[in-house]
Amino acid sequence: KLFEYILNLETKQRRILLFFIDATILIHVFLLSTWFTNRNEFLLNPWLITLYPIFGLTFYLITGHYDGLTTYTGRKTFYRISLRNFIFISGFSFFSFLNISYFNLKFWTTLFLLSSISTGFIRLIIRDLVIEIKKKRKKKFTRVVIYGAGDAGAQLADNLNYEGGYLVKFFIDDNKELYNRTINGIKIRSPKD
Repeated sequence: KLFEYILNLETKQRRILLFFIDATILIHVFLLSTWFTNRNEFLLNPWLITLYPIFGLTFYLITGHYDGLTTYTGRKTFYRISLRNFIFISGFSFFSFLNISYFNLKFWTTLFLLSSISTGFIRLIIRDLVIEIKKKRKKKFTRVVIYGAGDAGAQLADNLNYEGGYLVKFFIDDNKELYNRTINGIKIRSPKD
């Protein structure tokens, strides 16, 4: 019910929620990076902990991080998130290098990886929750069998999944090498079955 409530929020309210989720992620990822790399001196300098999420969120806003439609989040979104984090963290680390004691490549690399993975993973979880809620809102499902387990068949299955009113039972394909394998958990069968 909480997710249904969130899904019914206005666009601006959902963006604000994503903004606060990202703020929480950036703070926790910074703390985790200091722990993983044993750079506890970063914790003694409150300006780093304070400025990191402020600059990060500002950079996200400026670069259109919150403009995408969550339902269509995919690998390109993850690549964009990684690129944003790389540019932001590179810039932030450059300014922190003014104090040479904060130069630690291991810390900044860990921070980049954790920031990108966490932010991207949350987007994928939110996307999947939105799709599942949309599916549950549909009362009737049309059962579908897709002929062809190639690229076009896989894309069709993904599109039907996003749409939400369809249940793909299985794929049929002439290629014997594909029999009893799956695409996203959906079995591929022989046309003779």
